[in-house]
Amino acid sequence: MEKEVAGVEAAVPRVGVVVLVLKGKSVLLGRRRANICDSAFALPGGHLEFGNEGFEACAAREVKEETNMFGYQQHRDP
Repeated sequence: MEKEVAGVEAAVPRVGVVVLVLKGKSVLLGRRRANICDSAFALPGGHLEFGNEGFEACAAREVKEETNMFGYQQHRDP
């Protein structure tokens, strides 16, 4: 997602969201399927879609996309 200005590509900032899913003393990890760190274990996450969602909605969307889990209870530190 880059914009071209006068023939030069300008970087567009992106926000990454990572979700920590806990059940008791267990942490949800998945195997990456990407060019970078392929098959490594990682927390669910992705990029925020600017203007379309907030952080909580992004977190819920990424968990749903990557694990097919939904309806879990979200907690936020104050």
